[in-house]
Amino acid sequence: IFSCIMHPERSEDTINRLMNGLNQKELKLLEKVLVEVYKMNSDFGMPTLPTGSILRHLYQRRLFNYFFPKYKNVLEVGPGAGYFSLLLNKDNRNVYCTDVSQAYYLYQHYLFKKFDCLSEFFDFNKKNKINNKIKHIPWFFFKNIPSNANIDLDCIIVNHAICEMHLLAVRHLLKFATIFKVKNFFMEGQGSDVVSLKFAEIKKIFLSYGYYLKYSKNEVFIFEYDLEKCNKYIII
Repeated sequence: IFSCIMHPERSEDTINRLMNGLNQKELKLLEKVLVEVYKMNSDFGMPTLPTGSILRHLYQRRLFNYFFPKYKNVLEVGPGAGYFSLLLNKDNRNVYCTDVSQAYYLYQHYLFKKFDCLSEFFDFNKKNKINNKIKHIPWFFFKNIPSNANIDLDCIIVNHAICEMHLLAVRHLLKFATIFKVKNFFMEGQGSDVVSLKFAEIKKIFLSYGYYLKYSKNEVFIFEYDLEKCNKYIII
């Protein structure tokens, strides 16, 4: 619930500067989600609305739909309260998500359950088709997903977190991405670079796994897998 009231100063900046207002579809989606979230938080004894956070996730949704309109299979790493994964689910995408924070993970569980889109138990040995459920993966399961698991992924999403991840965690994620042939990484915000890694270091690590920085503007970053281009960058 704390995440619902984090960064209140972002609301006006997100709507006015980044999004230049909301369209009617976004307003209807926002209203639908906020009504249920308010009910859920009230049941917890904390009647709050996720103002700054969910508006930023609407912005992320708009960006993702613009850059990747055809991508159906996505993994969000570190979804926080889970609103962006929920919005992607509402767009009929096949969503996986995982989080190392127990508090966030529990909130995500109740959020997805509230919207009847929770899948906590699924078999990685079976084909997981789009079924309007979010595959909610505990970090200790994600850490040990077998390389022959039936997972189809187009993109991995890491918003406001990549620079806050431990080096080993970043390398593990990239190894996972190469095994399952993930084409792109999408990031809106890099997170605080005083916590763990500088973004310049992140770019070098991604290059070493075959991902080059294809797009970088207004704190939006897209990495794409292309060994040939990465080799040129490394040589240079």
